[in-house]
Amino acid sequence: MRKRSILWICHVVIYCVTGFTQAIVYPRMIAAPKKPTKAYTGDTVSLRWHYNSGDLKDDLYEVVFGIWKSPGFLKTKLVAVNSSGFSLTRPSYESAVGWAGNLTSSMAVFELYNVKLEDSKKYGIVVEYGLQNTPLTGTVQLQVVSGLQAKLRHTGPPKTATTQQRNVTMAVMSTTYEPGSPETSKEPGVSVPSGESSFKLMVACGVILFGVITLIGVSLWFRRHTENTKCGAHHYSCCKPVKGLVDYQIVSF
Repeated sequence: MRKRSILWICHVVIYCVTGFTQAIVYPRMIAAPKKPTKAYTGDTVSLRWHYNSGDLKDDLYEVVFGIWKSPGFLKTKLVAVNSSGFSLTRPSYESAVGWAGNLTSSMAVFELYNVKLEDSKKYGIVVEYGLQNTPLTGTVQLQVVSGLQAKLRHTGPPKTATTQQRNVTMAVMSTTYEPGSPETSKEPGVSVPSGESSFKLMVACGVILFGVITLIGVSLWFRRHTENTKCGAHHYSCCKPVKGLVDYQIVSF
């Protein structure tokens, strides 16, 4: 009977201890920034951590962000956020870094403004749950590249045609332009008029020539008409027809 009681008590103690241990959910990271995180000079970089406080949610003390140093602590604290969500930024970094997270949703988000090449460092956060609990940590390496380097990297060296592409181009040219054809025999920069253009040019020249001839004829007719009118108006002159001519010739006394 006494042995059974002792075994039963041991069983209850083991069950309670085991059940209590299994019931505890410790904090852990769910999501973290990309490692490494790359950015260009002048960008605003958002570093986002999503964590789960587990059973220590009510024990949250503060979330601290800063420059990380091995083996595992913050060398320079930049932003500290208490359990109420109030953030405090280091005075000399107020225009360079800020808090943009939400502790209610367990989202720790820190933003770096107008990053420069010298901002290429290792950053980290420390989620503290009091002195009696182990803090939750996370790190990320930031790599900042200048905008000029990014442009050159995207542009790349000029592309050269491969042997296959050159062969295809020559084949197309030989098929399109035959030796001795008007297209290949004409000089560079000189346009050869087509049949339709030649016809239009001939018509235009004919119209111009016809206009010139008509203008000359009208001028001669007007001159002769004027002279005949003067001849009939004066008494000391007369007009005699000259044989062999259709027009009249003016003869004066």
